[in-house]
Amino acid sequence: MNKDELWVHLVMKMEQDPDYQQALQRLKEAEPAYLALLETMTPENQEILNRYIAAAEALDDPLIFLAYQIGKTM
Repeated sequence: MNKDELWVHLVMKMEQDPDYQQALQRLKEAEPAYLALLETMTPENQEILNRYIAAAEALDDPLIFLAYQIGKTM
């Protein structure tokens, strides 16, 4: 399976997965308040917050890979 096919398959799974859809809905609901909060912050504080969020999100990548490796070996 090439990358494009994998992406299409993943998107289909995301659209059908209730846990993913619930998490996506929570994100959409929180977004207006988050954007409003950003508007009140200095650019420097926005950058600090954005770096922190990016670092937290980056933790998902190795975790997902580890879970994949476990699934492959079990």
